[in-house]
Amino acid sequence: MAWLRGSTVLFFLMVAQGSVGSVLGDYRAAVIALNPTHYYALDETEQPPSWAADSIETGSIDGYYLGNFSVAQTGVSGVDWAGFPDDNRAFHPNAEAVVDLGAQAAFVSDVVSLSLWVKIPSTAILEDDRLFSNNASTDCFQVAMTNVSNNQGIKIAVGAYNPANPSLTQFLSGSQFDFDDEQWHFLTVVRNGDNPDNLALFVDGTDYSEQLIDATVGLGNKSNGHAWIAGRASDSGCFGGLIDEVGFWPGVALTLENHQTLYAASQQSATLPPGDADGDGFVNHVDAGILASHWLQAVSDKAKDGDFNGDGWVDDLDASIMAANWTGSSENHAVPEPSTIVLLLAALLGLPTMVCRRSSRY
Repeated sequence: MAWLRGSTVLFFLMVAQGSVGSVLGDYRAAVIALNPTHYYALDETEQPPSWAADSIETGSIDGYYLGNFSVAQTGVSGVDWAGFPDDNRAFHPNAEAVVDLGAQAAFVSDVVSLSLWVKIPSTAILEDDRLFSNNASTDCFQVAMTNVSNNQGIKIAVGAYNPANPSLTQFLSGSQFDFDDEQWHFLTVVRNGDNPDNLALFVDGTDYSEQLIDATVGLGNKSNGHAWIAGRASDSGCFGGLIDEVGFWPGVALTLENHQTLYAASQQSATLPPGDADGDGFVNHVDAGILASHWLQAVSDKAKDGDFNGDGWVDDLDASIMAANWTGSSENHAVPEPSTIVLLLAALLGLPTMVCRRSSRY
């Protein structure tokens, strides 16, 4: 495939397009654009379930569902906003189940960001229920929801050792934000070192970092060497609400702007141009590279694999659709004429012309 890589570089230079624009109205694509290390959509529908798939292929770490699934459920209705698939699913631990992420080391870092969606049923009683815990004695990071004076609040613990000490735990009171409305809410939590004063908490597009106060009771670890979604062990601290779309960025401190970008993407469905494989709203060299990597192959992921007419095959018909809808990047560069694009695509694909028909595959 060396000829393909070389042609791809030539194509990039000839088209001379700029950087890719922001993702439009597709929450998952917006998350991927921020390069998380791990991302769990929690779309599994098996009952009882087994693996919780990591959507990031490089360095993928699949989680494993554990608990009492006569009470807990996978496959419940997930975040139903416009930026999500119509069949989006979520995990309802119901205080009886968790996702075991395995060895904690992959989720331990001095700086780390966590994003997720939560929904609290009216029947839930939360008592320091963990949304996430890495159970680490060094660079600990735990996020929990708890009921204080009938208000659901958020507790976040950090520290260089087991943070049962409340001086290492911060709390957002339910009086500052109403989680008791049985609606989905979007959280981004950022650990910035061992000092709890450096924690960042963003909820539904707003920065609540300054509203964090010292907790009166800390959050203790379980010394099991594992990291967990929706708990701190298979039978401890299990979350009573619903949880969806969990992303991790070890070594990265997401900003309020990053959080707001994701929140905006969750609220609007994208109207993407034909030929846009990566969902960024532009038809450019990135999409051409995706099409080239699947050239003359049967694919299942349709437009995301370069199959723009949905016939399950990537060929000259799809290249023609791309050429007809070429936009270039978000920068104000000149856009090549469609006929030029066809020739460039031909060079990219190493073909004498782009007029071969699909009969060649039979």
